[in-house]
Amino acid sequence: MRVSYVIMFLLFTFFNYQTDTSPISKIDGEYIGGFKSVNTLSGLTYNKKNPQYTIIVNSKEELISALSKAKRGDVIFLPADKTYDLTLNRRIEIPEGVTLFGERGKNGFSGALVYTNNISANPLFITKGNDIKISGLRFKGPDGQVTSTEVENQVADVVSGKKKSDLTVNRMRAYVLPNSNFLSIQHENIEIENCEIYNWSCLLYTS
Repeated sequence: MRVSYVIMFLLFTFFNYQTDTSPISKIDGEYIGGFKSVNTLSGLTYNKKNPQYTIIVNSKEELISALSKAKRGDVIFLPADKTYDLTLNRRIEIPEGVTLFGERGKNGFSGALVYTNNISANPLFITKGNDIKISGLRFKGPDGQVTSTEVENQVADVVSGKKKSDLTVNRMRAYVLPNSNFLSIQHENIEIENCEIYNWSCLLYTS
């Protein structure tokens, strides 16, 4: 399926404690991420009107269950003080018309943390319909290094003769095995805003 359009906002805020100004982004006159004032110690500010949530999830199990049952119009809320370890999960489906929502930027909150330590999470999430929104959350992947220890170990095994592979060492060194991916987008009108997404081999892909 060809994706005709994807709406995505990636916000990167750079701190400057030496001057009286800080970077500010606005959409329609409202502050989006960044800082509303020069007091950088106050934390992120995000003033866009938040949706009314319909489901609250406080654990990984509740999140997985909510996504499996969610229907169009549901807004799944992840509280800012919670973490969700999805290391044992992959290809988690986000249904059509569903919103994943957190409080990143409200009262200086960083947002709930959703993460995986599985280098083979490819992808962690997958869209299962149009009109999906993800807002105000942090998504941490398993790959914060320049290269993967797992890949380097496989390369060493092939070089030493301990392990055979149908992939050449050069391909393995090119970092093709394995890769982590945050989100597979296979539908239209997918919006990601006010999120921190990091430590992934691949941020997202479309098909």
